[in-house]
Order: sequence, then C-alpha cells, then structure tokens
Amino acid sequence: MRLKPAGDLQDWMAAVAAAAPDLHLDPFSSVDSYALMDRADVVFTYGSTAGVEAAFFGRPVVVMGPSAYDELGCARRITTEDQIGAAIDTPPQVQPTAAIPYGLMMQRRGFSYAHVQRQDDDVLMLHGQPIAEASQNAQKASDAWRKVRTWWLTRR
Repeated sequence: MRLKPAGDLQDWMAAVAAAAPDLHLDPFSSVDSYALMDRADVVFTYGSTAGVEAAFFGRPVVVMGPSAYDELGCARRITTEDQIGAAIDTPPQVQPTAAIPYGLMMQRRGFSYAHVQRQDDDVLMLHGQPIAEASQNAQKASDAWRKVRTWWLTRR
C-alpha cells in the first residue's frame, strides 16, 4: 500500500477504521509479512501479490478480491463472508508451480525477481528449473490487460 496512490491508501485506511478489526498491520508496520506467511496455516489476501508469493512458497492461499493470479490454480477465490470459515477449515491444496506464470508475466512487465536468473545461453532459470519466455500471444494479452487495467484505474 505504501507505493500506491495516496488516495488509495487513504481509502484503505478509512475502510480498515470502519471495519474495526481486532488486529490490523498497516502498510508502515515493521512486521515481516514473509515471516507471517511462513507461519500461517492459510494466507488470506484481497488480491495482493503477497498471495501469489505465499502460494509459490507452499502456503495455502485464499483470495477475497480480484487478483491477477486467482485463475492460475495457486489460490482459492472466495466471494462471500460465509466462505471464510470453510476456507479456514478446509484450506486449498498447495500448488506452488501454479504461481510461476504470474512471475513470468511480471518479469515480462519489467519486474525483476531474486530467484529468476538468466544463464549465459539466455535460458531463464527458476530455482534451478528452466523456464521459457511467454509466447507472443501471451505477451500481447498481458499488454492488453495492462492497458485495460490502467484505463480502469485512471478513468475517474
């Protein structure tokens, strides 16, 4: 949230205040979110990239809002408050490799990841496993999605 537009942060903080949760770790907290994920039985998110990261590192993930990875099979999407208890009682199966396409999409968009290396022969490796660049069609779809998302977020 710290890197999002100031209005988004204000809206988020107002929503948290209105919900009055028992515990809220705000974006400026010194708590290590990766340590929390590592110790969690189930990771719940509203669509944050922390969810796909948790999935990649082998944690069950439940997404309670739209995300770019909830259709990959690495997280279970729920849409109502009534589904929260069931998701805690029966967490989704963990499928870490299902998170890899999201990482490739983000790399295509210019993000760099510590666990992805390019070898001298131009082969991408993820934790010692070779991975391929996205196809031209996937790259075009990613670009189109980025344009739609940018339009949606800036149309106010």
